[in-house]
Amino acid sequence: MTFTTKYGLEKAQAILEDVTNKGINEISSYEEKGEFLKELALYIKDREK
Repeated sequence: MTFTTKYGLEKAQAILEDVTNKGINEISSYEEKGEFLKELALYIKDREK
């Protein structure tokens, strides 16, 4: 089962946005050292399959 199957596309996208933003906020405390992880999170969020 996928998030899209369970919650629908719009809700799954909202969950992804929320979790990504929370992760980026946590990573921001690492400043430049966390930049790779921030970019990776954004890439995964925005990628097209």
